[in-house]
Amino acid sequence: MSLVETANDNCMVDGCDRERRTLGCCAAHYNQWRTTGIVPTRAFTDAARFYKYVDKKGLDECWPWLAQTKKNGYGKFSIKGKSTSAHRASYEFSNGVIPAGLMIRHTCDNKKCVNPNHLLTGTGKDNARDAVERDLYPRGETQGRARLTLKQVIEIREVSAAGSESQRSMARRFGVSRAAVQHVAAGRTWIGLGDNA
Repeated sequence: MSLVETANDNCMVDGCDRERRTLGCCAAHYNQWRTTGIVPTRAFTDAARFYKYVDKKGLDECWPWLAQTKKNGYGKFSIKGKSTSAHRASYEFSNGVIPAGLMIRHTCDNKKCVNPNHLLTGTGKDNARDAVERDLYPRGETQGRARLTLKQVIEIREVSAAGSESQRSMARRFGVSRAAVQHVAAGRTWIGLGDNA
């Protein structure tokens, strides 16, 4: 039984459907563990500790990570003293080791989500394609290196189309290079932005 299938409040011990109480176990399994000293596998104890910090909702809903996050907004979790992203840990608890060279992608675009049903493997290229398709990359003025505003881009395109001012003159007026004005006017930059305004 994978942890995806134990999205309810059942004991995490395989085959047990009693109510979960402590460290992911029902009262009987927790007491057995406590009194016998027989500890389940390390992965089980890490998983039990992990899911204490997850707000588990329905199988199709996001499961927010409630503990510490990294600067980039992803959840942070430690296994055997080594820090990892919470969504990577969640994937491994449910599906096993992540193949070498692959990363874990969110289908929900929620950095704090650790629902294994929202996670899949892929390459960096797959992840970048997801971001482009979902319009997650900053564009236009929201892109940190932008020197022009959308209003200026629209003006450059209109003035260039009318031929009423030279590109050199517009470059001086907007404080950018002539090449930048050429690229904007030709639609090689600010693609899809400022068109049909």
